[in-house]
Amino acid sequence: MCALYIFPKKQLMKNEVLFVEKMDEEEFRKYLKRRGKKPAVVNRNVGVLKDFISYLLEKREKDLDGVTTDDIDAFVMEIESKKQSAKG
Repeated sequence: MCALYIFPKKQLMKNEVLFVEKMDEEEFRKYLKRRGKKPAVVNRNVGVLKDFISYLLEKREKDLDGVTTDDIDAFVMEIESKKQSAKG
């Protein structure tokens, strides 16, 4: 698994291609731990990232290279839609 993290230092433009720093899962976990994240938060972040990567491959037919703000927005909208459907 490759991980990504994005630290925008400016307002992002719609559909802007984002700079992605890649690392494997172990490196990502270490990074989060160095930032003082608790184990439950680390596990949740890794899980969401895995879901995002799967989403990109299955629904957007791409990998992390060339991820845009629209990809992230669409992923968030899908998660929110699933939450609403689960609530009934």
